[in-house]
Formats: sequence, C-alpha cells, structure tokens
Amino acid sequence: MYGKVRNNENVSTILSAYISNQLTIGSLNETSNVFDVRKYMQGTKYARITTKNAPVRTLFFIYEINDVDQVIYDFRDSLRVYLDKKKVSIVTKSASGTITSSLWNAFEANNLDVNLAMKLADVYAWSVDFMVYKKGIILKYIQELYVDSTYIGQTRSVCRFQ
Repeated sequence: MYGKVRNNENVSTILSAYISNQLTIGSLNETSNVFDVRKYMQGTKYARITTKNAPVRTLFFIYEINDVDQVIYDFRDSLRVYLDKKKVSIVTKSASGTITSSLWNAFEANNLDVNLAMKLADVYAWSVDFMVYKKGIILKYIQELYVDSTYIGQTRSVCRFQ
C-alpha cells in the first residue's frame, strides 16, 4: 500500500492505524535516533508492506525523505528503524554542438537541457564571458541519475571551448 502524508498527519497517526499503540510508541522512540519525526512533510510518500495472508500484519513501513533517502521501519522480528538509500542508476550521456549565437541557443538547437546552460554559465563565469558572442565547439558530458527508472537529476558536465 502506498500513500502520502496528509495535512495534520504525522508518523504517529499514520502508524497507529496499522500497528499497536505500544509498537507505535516504540517506533517513535527508535526513530528519534535516526530521523527527526518533525520533518515528516505533507505530500511526502510512504509505503506499507504487509503479509499476504490473513491476519494481515505490517512488516515494513517506509517513509521517503527524498528521491533517494528513506526511513525504514522493520517490524518483522523485533522493531528496527534505520536510514536506507534507494539504488541510483547512472546513465552517462554526451553531446556536442556548435555555438553560433549563444550558449543558450546552442543547447536549445541540440535538444539539450537549457537549465544546464545556465549552470555552465555560473561555473565558467570567471573564465568565459557568455555575454560576448562566442563561436566554437561545446562538449557536454552528463551523468543523469535515475531511481526506479525515474529521472531525479544529473551530477556533472564538462565543457570545452575552442
């Protein structure tokens, strides 16, 4: 079962619907050593993994802090709460294009992320004046990050100006 934290909902109200009050209190105590429960945010995703057969019992409760980090509540044998990271897949891409008018236009003409052009302008601000007309070759090397086949961002790019 998947859900999202609703308005005025916190870890205690979510867990108490699925586990005993005693286990809920124990979960809160264990969580305090791992993650600040006050940071449970409205709209954040969580998952509940249960047994398949009756009586249905909660085995895991997973709170997604962000695209990669998550808090795992393991109720199988004894209560255990820990931080975990989802597996991040890295896809490396490269592209090249010629600057004929501006860095922005070169990225756009080559179907590249124009937001990256802005980041590059920031990185190279002290060595390349992008306000002045520049001609040459740009090379881009990007590592895109995916979690469960969902794009979550990119790590870096390298450009060379000739």
